Amino acid sequence: MSEVFVHRPAISRVKPVLLVFALVCLGACNPAVTAPEVVLATLKSGNAQTATVAQALAAPLVVHLATASGLSVGGGIVTWAILSGGGSLSAPTSISDSLGNAQVTYTAGTVAGTVTINAGYSGTSDIAFTATVVSSTPATIGIVSGDLQSGPANTTLSLPLTVQVNDRYGNPSVGTPIVWSIVGGGTLSATNTATDAKGRAQVTVAAGATVGARTIKASSVNIGAATFSAIITN
Repeated sequence: MSEVFVHRPAISRVKPVLLVFALVCLGACNPAVTAPEVVLATLKSGNAQTATVAQALAAPLVVHLATASGLSVGGGIVTWAILSGGGSLSAPTSISDSLGNAQVTYTAGTVAGTVTINAGYSGTSDIAFTATVVSSTPATIGIVSGDLQSGPANTTLSLPLTVQVNDRYGNPSVGTPIVWSIVGGGTLSATNTATDAKGRAQVTVAAGATVGARTIKASSVNIGAATFSAIITN
């Protein structure tokens, strides 16, 4: 009887090996894709400063960029804008450094008041900085009201005498000392006052018993004086 040989293809024994290799490669060759971390922008320093008109703030405005896990982000672009109050910024955008900090400097305009500056980074909430701009050195003094009055002797003039003190840009000068004097008789409610938040100071005049002219001066060092006149009648 002749022998019968059965041919079994070698590939049948290779299939399990190929299957294992394919499964291994599927995991190793296609690693899981990790989503990038969210970048957060926070106010680091420079908020709530005060500057004199036409002068720069002492410190820059600084924003910090970092991932949610706390890693600083360099190369991020922060945009800056003045929302109110005037003035100027050193640049409209700034790029965060290797520590994640982006900054600009602010120079006040010529109007005193509150300034709001906005910092923005893509995908995050805007950050608001505020600054206070105050008037510069007092430069002018002038009469607001109370000049050229008249009234009977031994009475008080009906209107107080009021002066205004401003800096060279027209901003009210707060806390400026004013020295008052009167010639011709009568008395003043005060001889030394200081300007208020509006840059104003005032006194009242008690006419006294003498009929005639009164000259009242409001003087401030390095500025000059404002001169009022009044006539006292019988």
